[in-house]
Amino acid sequence: MASIVKLEELFPKDNSLIEVYKNAFNDKSYKVSGEALIAITALDSLEGLKLAKQLEVGKDLFTDISVARVYSQ
Repeated sequence: MASIVKLEELFPKDNSLIEVYKNAFNDKSYKVSGEALIAITALDSLEGLKLAKQLEVGKDLFTDISVARVYSQ
């Protein structure tokens, strides 16, 4: 997770990282998936909304918060 946050901080508008974030979105860790969702949304809000739908099932508080952050933007 820390690497996603760091990449997002260092390269906030680097669209070439979206594939990295999408790979992280499919990680088994809910925390990693949530951070990846936030990073994807920062680059492509429509893609972020589409992916947020997949995490709506409420399996984990962190993903619920990440989904809420995407929907609030």
